[in-house]
Amino acid sequence: MSAGYAEIIMNSITTLQRRRPLFDIVNDLLNHITASDGVVTETIDALELELQDKTEAYAAVIRQLETEAAGLDDLAHAYKLKAAKRADAAGALKDRLAVALQRAGVDRIEAPTARAFFATTTHVGLADREAFLATAEARFVKCEYAPNLTAIKAAIQAGETVPGAELVAAKYLRVS
Repeated sequence: MSAGYAEIIMNSITTLQRRRPLFDIVNDLLNHITASDGVVTETIDALELELQDKTEAYAAVIRQLETEAAGLDDLAHAYKLKAAKRADAAGALKDRLAVALQRAGVDRIEAPTARAFFATTTHVGLADREAFLATAEARFVKCEYAPNLTAIKAAIQAGETVPGAELVAAKYLRVS
């Protein structure tokens, strides 16, 4: 073995010994993100990672965060469904209490820990929404105009000129 080759091997071993395990780097990144309330700040750059280590660690953290985000979205959806069921149950109980009060012929009842009464409010009722919109004064109608981006994109891709619009290419990083 030549002296130059041995030196390269020793330098590689020294470099490997100096590199921190990926597990430790990933944990440091996740701990920093957690400690900073989910915000990625410049202090992450203080880790001074080699580009290969940075790529591996960031990719691992990105996958972890995306998995957690998907799990939290699923959990939020489950809670939203549960909340809707609870609201429906509360509404059903309120309807049953209203029927009980009406059957008893009372508009108000007070108990030691609760009271229930019928209140009066007003709202606008429209017999035929479409007919109303067709004949109503402009001040009684709200119009929200927004560009139809899907139609604009299809038109431009089909070769049409759409004044004031253009297809814009966006470059983004994919991590796998």
